[in-house]
Amino acid sequence: MPADTAATVVAQAALAAGHALLTLSAPAVARLATAGQFAMLRCSDGWDPYLRRPLPFLRLGGETVSFLFSPGDPGLAWLARRRLGDAVSLAGPFGRGFALHPATRRLLLVAAGEPLAPLLAFAGQALDAHISVSLAARATQVAGLASIIPEAVEVASIPAEAEGEPWGTIAALLPWADQVAAAGPADALRHLAHLGRAPRPGLVQCYADAPIACGLGWCGSCLTELRRGSRRACTSGPVFDLTELV
Repeated sequence: MPADTAATVVAQAALAAGHALLTLSAPAVARLATAGQFAMLRCSDGWDPYLRRPLPFLRLGGETVSFLFSPGDPGLAWLARRRLGDAVSLAGPFGRGFALHPATRRLLLVAAGEPLAPLLAFAGQALDAHISVSLAARATQVAGLASIIPEAVEVASIPAEAEGEPWGTIAALLPWADQVAAAGPADALRHLAHLGRAPRPGLVQCYADAPIACGLGWCGSCLTELRRGSRRACTSGPVFDLTELV
């Protein structure tokens, strides 16, 4: 069951391109969370905005959890202004995360859009298991984020002139990997099914970016179209097998 806790800010930073990095002490959540899951954070001192904000985990370890986000609305702007020692109401983890297969030795991460955080969380898990990790991402997406990308991750930066059509670059990397994890909008992720090898269950796991509101499966705002019908990303996902998306 998700834990609901008053977390404490232990680190924060403003990064390039308007990104904010926030680390919270939340032992009850950190013990339960896995890469690809998310937390629901209250982003005000009162009731405005009323709804919590869903944020995927960036780092997991020990008693802390970290988040990477762009303060693009009043709630997230409030969260970005938190300072050391401030309290933040945090509930989680929610959803279904990535699963690292026991036989995996080479993991390819594909940033087909936002968010980048769940892929980096999965990278940390894989590196702890001594697995080689490569990240394919648009140059503009990783610009200025070198400080949060583990040094052991090989970054295949998609050049600016290819960012509109990155699939050729990604297709060239697929034969190297024995497991793939991707993140982005569901429509973009479906392109992966047409690159190289035909998808088989377990080969490609996808974090489908969806407009999560309640996080509990009540509101239906995050419905994602799958082969077997619509499913709520907040409870059945946000990580789906590629064979479920196509």
